[in-house]
Amino acid sequence: DALTIRVNDSLGLNHNRFAVSRSDMKKRIFGPITKDVICLVQEQIAMVGDNVAAVVLVGGFGQSAFLKAELQAALPNDIPVLQPKNGWIAVVKGAAIHGLGYYHPNLATIRVTSRIARRSYGTCLFTPYDMMRHDPKEAVWSAKEGEMMVSEICWFIKKGQSYPEGLFAAIDYAIDIPLGSGPEPQTEIEILCNDDPEPPVHCNSRTGCIARLSLDLDRIPSSTLQAAGVTRINGHRYFCLTGAIEASYGSAMITYKMKLGGVTHDALTVRYEQEGI
Repeated sequence: DALTIRVNDSLGLNHNRFAVSRSDMKKRIFGPITKDVICLVQEQIAMVGDNVAAVVLVGGFGQSAFLKAELQAALPNDIPVLQPKNGWIAVVKGAAIHGLGYYHPNLATIRVTSRIARRSYGTCLFTPYDMMRHDPKEAVWSAKEGEMMVSEICWFIKKGQSYPEGLFAAIDYAIDIPLGSGPEPQTEIEILCNDDPEPPVHCNSRTGCIARLSLDLDRIPSSTLQAAGVTRINGHRYFCLTGAIEASYGSAMITYKMKLGGVTHDALTVRYEQEGI
């Protein structure tokens, strides 16, 4: 049987219909969403500076006259807000063009040469303490290294920075694998993000983990270990491997790779832990 909702005029329920007044629609639904869009646009304008010719609204909600009016009122008079014809299909067209360009570059009619990072992305590495750069409260003694060490965030890319489409940023990384006894190496690497205009050197309350990269030491070829040779550190023997963590940022896609001993290893898995990367 069909569900019948009890009439309640105080809630706007009548004859299985829920009535929303125009003022409530504007205040409670479109108002908050519009404010979020305005904040996003203002943030993007602040990133690129003063050389903004116009703001172009596309997508379904981008065709809203209310959104255009509110956005125009919030922006300087010399930055017009434009609503192109058939702008509601721009997102679908853009996705199709991007897909064609990815699989068949010769068919791409529009190419994105660079993008602007909306956040800073990096990873924490253990590094020798430098009193000129590091917080002394973060320094700890490392028996293995025989000196004071700190956990420092090395940034792949910083907020507001332009980066070419498809190219990667790299961070040098080292791992010491013990032969028998000795401290086990770190096999999980956190990918961090931060929204501050200038990202911090150490983790703070505004720094979050968006993914973890896991390294399976058993998948590293023995030839790579033998080529690295054996190094003695504080009475223990290690295979000391050097390489880099590479991050490539594209449209809604982030690829991470690790290179050790000059070889790219498919030994990393990504586990996303939150939305909004």
